[in-house]
Amino acid sequence: MAFPTHDQTLPATYSQALESLSLGPLWTALHVLLPPTRVTAAVPHRWAWRDIRPLLHEAARLVPLEQAERRVLVLENPGLRGTYSITSTLYAGLQVILPGETAPSHHHTPAALRLVVEGDGAFTTVDGVTCAMEPGDFIITPPVYDVAALERLVEAAQVPDDLPVLLGVMPLRDFNHAEYLQHEVPGIVLPEETLERMWRAREDAAAEGRAIARELIEQARASTRVRGVVLTSSVNEIGELTNLMQEVPS
Repeated sequence: MAFPTHDQTLPATYSQALESLSLGPLWTALHVLLPPTRVTAAVPHRWAWRDIRPLLHEAARLVPLEQAERRVLVLENPGLRGTYSITSTLYAGLQVILPGETAPSHHHTPAALRLVVEGDGAFTTVDGVTCAMEPGDFIITPPVYDVAALERLVEAAQVPDDLPVLLGVMPLRDFNHAEYLQHEVPGIVLPEETLERMWRAREDAAAEGRAIARELIEQARASTRVRGVVLTSSVNEIGELTNLMQEVPS
């Protein structure tokens, strides 16, 4: 989206001086950047699997995996053409991998949700650990550090009682890890008490991170809205999950 960067009321020489230093007056675009009410170009749209499925399989025939790396058809909102986005803050796509193919591994900071639509014998690998993927599987990435907040969100969103809600649990490694998740990963919010505990732990931070994770699991067990937990780890930290599972009572 292009924003207005020129104030016609300013002297031309002043505007030229700003441009020469790659500066722009915020007041010309503030009403666009921070509108008083929610504004979005996204429009309601429905994608039908029966329409998409043949095109997805055709993509598998036309596009070699070596060329595509990720053979994906993106669900692009009609109101957001050219952005590869389904909403202004979300990306969604349908990926096809043929028998015998292996998609190159990668990692990223955005939180990801994955649903397996159809297939057999597929798996993903996390730090050398093979995780089977079957139709109907729901694979969740973003961790939660406040069960009460999750319960309030579930109630506010009017999630049906028969729809399982799973708590994502990621043990914190140290205070820097907690700070990174808090400030750099959209959608993750850590309570102030959790940040303080990780700060005080210092050399015992990993053990404190597992203690916090155990408490979250116990809170999930006591919750009437959370049906289970999904353990996740940072890159190369799957060993902490093994330690956590050994410490959690069955």
